[in-house]
Amino acid sequence: MNDGLRLLQTPALVVDLSRLNANLDRMQSLCDRHQHTLRPHSKTHKCVAIARLQVDRGAVGICCAKLGEAEAMSRGGLENILVTSPVVTDEGIRRAISLHRTTRELILTVDSSIVAKRTNELAEAAQTKVDVIMDIDPGMHRTGIQLGTEGLNLAKSLVQDCHYLKFRGIQFYSGDLMHVRSYTERRERYSERNAQLKRFLHDLRESGVECEIVTGGGTGSYEIDLELNVMTELQAGSYAFMDRQYLEIESRSGIELEFDPSLFVFTTVISSNHTHMATTDAGLKSFATDDKTPLIVDGAPDECHYAFMGDEHGAVHWKSDDYQLNVGSMISTVVPHCDPTINLYNEIHVVAGNKLVDIWPIGARGCSQ
Repeated sequence: MNDGLRLLQTPALVVDLSRLNANLDRMQSLCDRHQHTLRPHSKTHKCVAIARLQVDRGAVGICCAKLGEAEAMSRGGLENILVTSPVVTDEGIRRAISLHRTTRELILTVDSSIVAKRTNELAEAAQTKVDVIMDIDPGMHRTGIQLGTEGLNLAKSLVQDCHYLKFRGIQFYSGDLMHVRSYTERRERYSERNAQLKRFLHDLRESGVECEIVTGGGTGSYEIDLELNVMTELQAGSYAFMDRQYLEIESRSGIELEFDPSLFVFTTVISSNHTHMATTDAGLKSFATDDKTPLIVDGAPDECHYAFMGDEHGAVHWKSDDYQLNVGSMISTVVPHCDPTINLYNEIHVVAGNKLVDIWPIGARGCSQ
């Protein structure tokens, strides 16, 4: 651990600026090379400063999971925003219409005729036209309408009956396949779904419905998306930070994805009274705990592993009899899952080498629909 960072009060969320920039450059370059539009998902970082870095590099805009996130990003100057989850309440739709008037491009997502009709009615009452895409269920059964007749009927209704909605295209996100470890298996399953999507897009065109935007995909599928060229937009988000989940899946080459971890939680040893273990100040409240434990990357030998010891405490374990972690030692860890870990903090400490160079607020943290 660099001495210049030991003054950080832990647990601290830290981003390595050079690694972050390298990840952003790499993904934008890949998309540019394949003439593919990048629309990063801001639910990963919830941070205006990072969204600006992505747009400055060439991203068409950003995605937001919630309307509240979109409002926060718009306040920060982001002008092209896609809300990827349906906004369904009257109050939410009215907020979206208001945001639409002050944002250069705001696109909402619909997956039912009921929500489409109500959005159209409220847009008509406000005498404004709202951009929408139709969400397709790829097989996750989370949000989205079924491929086939149901999807065709909704798309035609959006075009023909909802005169205050501007139909822009469709969303197709296979989030359940992003962390399939084997690249071969992931590509096979993802390609099967994309073949169904391609047939559906053909059926849409045959019925007179054109899709300007076909958006979806992510960090686990970017290589496949760029190869298959069915999507027009890539919604990848975690590539900016990486986490243990994505570090454990294969790329096309059979090794890890070509992005490096840039997001870390720094934690301090606060007790070391037992052999083979020490206690830290980062427990369940400091990391997303939906999958696995943090990976220790600095401040302790390779043989050490991290465990949770309750809300406020973690533990570092090792087997060697001749090793001891001293109280005050600082340890750097890669987070298990970056998106929900970000949501636990108010700010990101930005480091370059051994210097703290900035602190970025996580402005969209906790934003609701």
